[in-house]
Amino acid sequence: MAKPRKSARPFFRRLALAASAWVGVAAAPAHATVEVTGYTYTPQAVFGGFTIAGNAYTGNAGRFLSDIHDLATDTTVQRYTWCVDALTPYFTYAPYDVVSLSSAFADPVKQSQLAALLSHADAAIAAAGDSNAQSIAGAGMALAIWEIVYESGNSGYSLGSGNFSAWGDFTLGSIAAGNDYLGKVENLTWQGNAGDVRMLSFADRNSPTQNQIYLQGSVPEPATWLTMLLGFGLLGAMLRRQRVRGGVGFGLSPA
Repeated sequence: MAKPRKSARPFFRRLALAASAWVGVAAAPAHATVEVTGYTYTPQAVFGGFTIAGNAYTGNAGRFLSDIHDLATDTTVQRYTWCVDALTPYFTYAPYDVVSLSSAFADPVKQSQLAALLSHADAAIAAAGDSNAQSIAGAGMALAIWEIVYESGNSGYSLGSGNFSAWGDFTLGSIAAGNDYLGKVENLTWQGNAGDVRMLSFADRNSPTQNQIYLQGSVPEPATWLTMLLGFGLLGAMLRRQRVRGGVGFGLSPA
């Protein structure tokens, strides 16, 4: 006795709902509450001195590898992040808002300059050489970011003078590296899209902490997700038909 054939409509209805859910996630606005559940300097940071508005400080400079936990989806991703607040601590298990770069920096030139640094940071660190050279490059990139953040203008950057300057062990290569990166940004050798950068903005405004900026990981466009899901659905329907007919070949020939 032949088994009654099940309608394909419920399957495609579920497929359409899944596709719409993916589109909704991919197209969601760049604002969400997350927690940083952990971080480490990668490569190792460099400890040195810097001056902001005539006041001297000491501290680490380098690239973070941060664990970012999305509270809404209960998922965690890792991103290379960079401190934009040199004088405040970086807290874990505290709420951060994920916001656009333009929400923190009104100057579109500075937005583009920071995006240019982040767009080339990983390659510059990787190309620096051994672990010590990579640490120097990472610290140089962090100093370059602070230079853009703390200077009032958006040109003529130098880590040796101005509202922000560096000294101490940063003189052992990091300042030179940072000035090199700043030069590439100013002469447009390095460019970037500010829309690709997000900032972790500390949600508790009464307890200051480091804001972190990072380059978004690439994700498929909503239309791409929809096409992929529909393709998987059609493939599944074909497989079911092949099973009814007695087998699935996929065009393979016996050895």
